[in-house]
Amino acid sequence: MLSYILTIFNLIVSLVVLLGGVALMAMRRKEHGRASVVGMVGCIMLLLGGVIGGVFSLMLPNLVESLGMRGFTPVSLIVNVAVMLLQAVGTALLVWAVIMPRNQPQPTAQGAWQPQPEWQPGQPDWQGGSQPGQPGWQPGPQPGQPGPQPGQPGWHPGPQQQPPGWQTPPQPPFGQGQG
Repeated sequence: MLSYILTIFNLIVSLVVLLGGVALMAMRRKEHGRASVVGMVGCIMLLLGGVIGGVFSLMLPNLVESLGMRGFTPVSLIVNVAVMLLQAVGTALLVWAVIMPRNQPQPTAQGAWQPQPEWQPGQPDWQGGSQPGQPGWQPGPQPGQPGPQPGQPGWHPGPQQQPPGWQTPPQPPFGQGQG
């Protein structure tokens, strides 16, 4: 009697987990593409294997009684091989879904701030000119003179400026976060 209860409990837990996996992968299909579909198929195959194995184990005493041991042995072999194949293929598909490449991230919206490449010695100054004393060098705005404003052509975040909407993250209090 206890074995029936445990078999039914195992079947219910497996059904809930695998159906939850199918639902989660279906919700994330746009983000993960083919990996999500492969994972759903793997979960469904594991679900089928679990249902077939659970039903077979619940019917075991009745099958032995009606078929006898001589008739039950080939049926048991066929069912166990089918369940094993479903579980092996389902598990392999789930592993494959985990290691599959995901969809490439979509390009950022137009008008969103893009990080500027860092300045390196020998390259033109990141505000548009080259090095002082070289042809093409243009000094930035002088103190008291308005320069280009954010959103206008020619504006670049300076060393003390941050792009619009960006905030410096708060620093933790002294002594915290060090273990």
